[in-house]
Amino acid sequence: MGSGTRNGTAGAIGVPSGAVERTGGRTALRIGGTVLATAFLVGLTPAVADAAPRRPSDSQIAQAKSQADAVAQRMDELNQQMSAAQAEVDAARAQAALALDEYQATQEASEEARLHAEEAAAAAVRAEADLAAARDAVVAFARRSYMQGSTYPGAAALLTSGSPGELVEKAALLEAAGSHRTEVLGVVTVAQVAAEQADATAQMALAEADALEAEAAFTLDVARTAEISAREQEAALETERGEVEAELRTAQQQLSTLVGERAAADRAAAARAAAAPARD
Repeated sequence: MGSGTRNGTAGAIGVPSGAVERTGGRTALRIGGTVLATAFLVGLTPAVADAAPRRPSDSQIAQAKSQADAVAQRMDELNQQMSAAQAEVDAARAQAALALDEYQATQEASEEARLHAEEAAAAAVRAEADLAAARDAVVAFARRSYMQGSTYPGAAALLTSGSPGELVEKAALLEAAGSHRTEVLGVVTVAQVAAEQADATAQMALAEADALEAEAAFTLDVARTAEISAREQEAALETERGEVEAELRTAQQQLSTLVGERAAADRAAAARAAAAPARD
């Protein structure tokens, strides 16, 4: 009766009984699928939430520390080299300053020597002029004596004397010419000696001035070259130190990151271990 009534009711409203059964089955499947999917997602959530962070290994941290230590060692070496380079720069600068002082002093001495050389050269010119004047005076006397018919046999020879040396060799002939001619010969001789001495003094003074100037200039050039070289070396080390400083910061940051990651992983593991008994 009841079954017939249900079937009759279904038939009365125009719905086949088989269709009702199939519809009810699909609804049950949809509900069941939703429950299973929800249960699956709920079951996955704790696993996802409990995913352990990456824990760097001891070898990774040791390698990073070794690299950071190596860069730090290189940094220490560069600092020592920089200190030595700075000392070299200071020494080179001091040496260049001393060389400059010495050069300036030798410049003054060189200038003084040049002035002395100029004075000596002027004295030589004056002595040459005095010598020429004395020679002309003797020759003029001899010429006058000859033209006036002097019986002095050496007068003609004096006319042919072309140098003071020849006049000296003929000093005996001048004795007969009187004391005046002897004095003239003395003047000629003294003038000749003075001219030679003045010329020699001028040449020596000039050579001394040139030598002093050249030596001082060379010393100063060497000192300045050494200072420039020391400064260039210091600048190169400073550039290298900047690069190593950047490398050291990178290595230390990498090591710090690895140590931090391991500490975070250890904390997460400890938290999971503490929570495990509570879930049980």
